[in-house]
Amino acid sequence: GLLVIMAPSLCLFIALLQAMRFLPLVASAESSILLPKLAEVFGLLLIPITVIALPAAMVLTIMMTLARLENDGELLAMKACGTSPLRIAAMPIVVSLVVATGAGALSIFAEPLAYRRLERQFGDLLVHAILGRMRPGTFVEPTPGLTLRVEGRRGEELQGVFVEELQGVFVEDRRQEPLRRLFAESATLS
Repeated sequence: GLLVIMAPSLCLFIALLQAMRFLPLVASAESSILLPKLAEVFGLLLIPITVIALPAAMVLTIMMTLARLENDGELLAMKACGTSPLRIAAMPIVVSLVVATGAGALSIFAEPLAYRRLERQFGDLLVHAILGRMRPGTFVEPTPGLTLRVEGRRGEELQGVFVEELQGVFVEDRRQEPLRRLFAESATLS
């Protein structure tokens, strides 16, 4: 019973802490495109968080249950009735093995898929965050050493994919030597 409450609570707490990193993105980009991507990222983050939080919640649950049994004198009563320590520990051991098997399966199968998908989504979110800050005729520095400027922009959604047309593109990259400057009449981001 306690594990059913603790595991989701711990997962949700960690996921909310991770989701707070995306608040600046929500404020700076088109929400109709960005919110579904953020929801997917939040869901994908739950997989690796669950791999970590499920065993932790299991340990906390076992410790709290045994502490409660000890405080209420029930462990002493079980020992007085002749119940062996192995029999008392049998159920926590079985549940721990089931939880460890589930966390291991998530770690082997689901977690690598989630990380690959997260990598793609982070790239898309970065593009949307940069585009959300870009205004025609102004310079933007999305990361230190990288400067962008566009003369004009036009965005539209084609077959469920957001496509941004940029005109008069200037990019200056000072992050490593040699300095690179790029000029383009137009560029398309999707």
